[in-house]
Amino acid sequence: MKRITLCAVALMAGLVALPLAAQDAGQSSGQSSAQSSDQASGDDMFNTPESVTQTTDQTQNAAPRDALLKEATPRITGTFTSKVAATWNWNNIWNQAFELFNPSASSINQQQTGAAIGFVARPDTDISITGEVRTYYPFTQQITVGTAPNTTTYVVPDVTIWSLYSKFTYGDSLFLTFGKQPIKWGTGYFFSPADDVFAQTAVDVTNPTADREGPLALKVQYPIPGTMDNLYFFTAMPSSNDPTAVANMKPSDVAVAAKAEFLFGNTEVAAAGFYQGSVRPQAILMATTGTNNFNFFGEGVVAFANPSADPYLQKSSTGVYSTTDRSADTIFSGTAGVMYSNSDWNFTFVTQYLYNGFGYASLTTSDLFTAALAGKISGTSLASNFSGLGKIGQHYGVVYASWTSIFNSKTDVSILALANLSDGSGYINPTISVTTLTYVKISGGVSLSWGGAGTEFADPAGLISYFPTLNGQPNPSYDPSYSPLTAQPTMGFTLGLSFGTASF
Repeated sequence: MKRITLCAVALMAGLVALPLAAQDAGQSSGQSSAQSSDQASGDDMFNTPESVTQTTDQTQNAAPRDALLKEATPRITGTFTSKVAATWNWNNIWNQAFELFNPSASSINQQQTGAAIGFVARPDTDISITGEVRTYYPFTQQITVGTAPNTTTYVVPDVTIWSLYSKFTYGDSLFLTFGKQPIKWGTGYFFSPADDVFAQTAVDVTNPTADREGPLALKVQYPIPGTMDNLYFFTAMPSSNDPTAVANMKPSDVAVAAKAEFLFGNTEVAAAGFYQGSVRPQAILMATTGTNNFNFFGEGVVAFANPSADPYLQKSSTGVYSTTDRSADTIFSGTAGVMYSNSDWNFTFVTQYLYNGFGYASLTTSDLFTAALAGKISGTSLASNFSGLGKIGQHYGVVYASWTSIFNSKTDVSILALANLSDGSGYINPTISVTTLTYVKISGGVSLSWGGAGTEFADPAGLISYFPTLNGQPNPSYDPSYSPLTAQPTMGFTLGLSFGTASF
């Protein structure tokens, strides 16, 4: 642990010293991007990426340039999303008669209607301030305070400050960003173990390139002069929605990380390290390369000894559950995939594999719930296994294809197939959407799952409905009567309507 701390201190000192030494000699830099898509870029970390301009002794007309970079009035940006969807589900479709007009459940989802409003301000030539707030229907939320039975519930506006940060420079050689910001530094698409160290939300399978909410953090970037290489340093504050928990946080809860990325032709390689007092230190290696329309990406994470106990569930041949402490073990996770993108055809294909060293090779969700009910694992340990995609099993695979504006029409189609290769469950989701009128889109999709009772994807909608909260927020599909121990494969049909969705 002392070695890790010393390395972090040395790297911090190097990041500060390098730009001071290079300042007189002049600099040149560039954003390296060996991957064609947003999600695989080493520096596309923020909602509104901004270009970096560096100067040399030969730079002319600096005053006009400075005038252009300075904006007296903040620029307002935003997105309005208006979508409602009706869903019908049929349970246990393989083991009982299928009745098309008698679904097991149906619902209307109105919570995809909302807005994101942001701004970018440049009060001076070398600093910008960016922020974004988000809200979704019904635009309110319930907050309960007090200790049972003496509790009070309030209805308050549901507004999330998604990001708020400033970007500024030191001598046109060191670039700093501070504030609440999404941090993207992995190469993965559907799975990204490297991104998980900072992101506060799980990957949205239906929109894997969407920004994931990030922490209050400091990012320092140093472009190495005369190269396309970059050095980064990060400091992230611990996150919580509880003001009391925030007030009780200690300096040892702060996370620090460093990353170095290097460009070799069309191949980008990055190495990183992450340390936080309460969790496992991690070493990360990432790479991406491309040729023609293909892009290949991968990342590996080595998690070292945990300073806290790390219970891991085991099941004997006689069905007896027990736990073992893996806190002293070194655990590896990794992912690799390939993307094919043809802009002429508006066609994209992605396939990816994940090895999750923290997952279970043979146990199912049914085993986890049974062990939790028997008191073998805590509710916190159970919840952590369901906090995001790729957390339960050890092996996952995904295939995705999308074809938009088919033959220059207003029709888009896609298909997503996702599987937990460890427990043999998964689902496939083909969708089609048609823009009938300007700003009016009709979409339809079918979700068909498979797997044994109690496996992860046998009944994904029912599994989600078991939890009263998701990522710290009330779960709108919560159903206390649901039992994941009897989950069976399901089929769902969703019909969605979008009206007037636009960005500005």
